[in-house]
Amino acid sequence: MKCDFSYRHYLEILEKFKKKGYSFALFDENPKDKVVWLRHDLDHSISKAVLMADLERSIGAKATYCIRFASPFDNMFSRDNREAIDKIVNRGHDIALHYEREAWSDGYEKIDIEIEKQITILKQFFPSIKNIVSFHRPQEDVFNKRFDQFINTYDKPFFGDIKYLSDSTGAWRSGCPCVNLDTENKVNYQFLTHPVWWGREEGDSCKHLHNFFREKIKEWDQEYYDDNPFYTERFNEKI
Repeated sequence: MKCDFSYRHYLEILEKFKKKGYSFALFDENPKDKVVWLRHDLDHSISKAVLMADLERSIGAKATYCIRFASPFDNMFSRDNREAIDKIVNRGHDIALHYEREAWSDGYEKIDIEIEKQITILKQFFPSIKNIVSFHRPQEDVFNKRFDQFINTYDKPFFGDIKYLSDSTGAWRSGCPCVNLDTENKVNYQFLTHPVWWGREEGDSCKHLHNFFREKIKEWDQEYYDDNPFYTERFNEKI
């Protein structure tokens, strides 16, 4: 088994969890032992998340997709992204809020207010969004902390009492999950990925990130052509 950031290997990791007797759960469920909470933080790309949602459905896995309210990279309210989020939900997955704390508030009281406000707005467009929150670049004061108004994906049952696996920054802090499953015998896992790091081809996370940037440039160029006829008239070649 070759460890990389391809969709092939992502499926291999999920299959390995299943072979080891683990089931996949959502954060508002009360599962038994040997559980994996699959989570995806959509920092940069909602469209790539649909591909992972399809892979998970193909083997009967379910996951929670956390959408960033004010991402500078992706507008969740565009038609394409609204349709993409609907597809994720229709494949049996949950959607939740990926809260960017440093952009909105400092204290816990303001966190509660801002999160409630953002989820209320999101429910107008995505009625199935859950009162579940993952923190963008989390600080230690939210680790193992319970909030009354929402489920914190860093609360103790999902973080302190289990093995936490994350591809943040495009690298595994404690080795690829497939290796962890061979070397450790944890009761439960939380497995976090960021879809921007993954792709169809074999390769590392940086390769897929660069591919994503190239595709985004083409996409933005085409959108600008479609929206601004003068652009087509003044420029003979696309980027």
